[in-house]
Amino acid sequence: MGLVLLLIVGTFILSVIISSISKEKVKYFYPLVVAILFIPSIFIYYNETALIHIAGYFVDSLLGIVMGTIIYKLTNK
Repeated sequence: MGLVLLLIVGTFILSVIISSISKEKVKYFYPLVVAILFIPSIFIYYNETALIHIAGYFVDSLLGIVMGTIIYKLTNK
């Protein structure tokens, strides 16, 4: 359970960092990339019951992007 929490926190932190330093619109694809890249790990490390975690990583990354965008807008007024 600790490793899953570490992965979720790491995904969130990376999303905030990417979004807070980038002004490019491509950063909004990051949550989709995170969700897609998690799919192979399900079949390598987990089983098919972990497919629901794709949505969790997508939402987690999306929240990080939103938080980073807010930080970017506040610091670059």
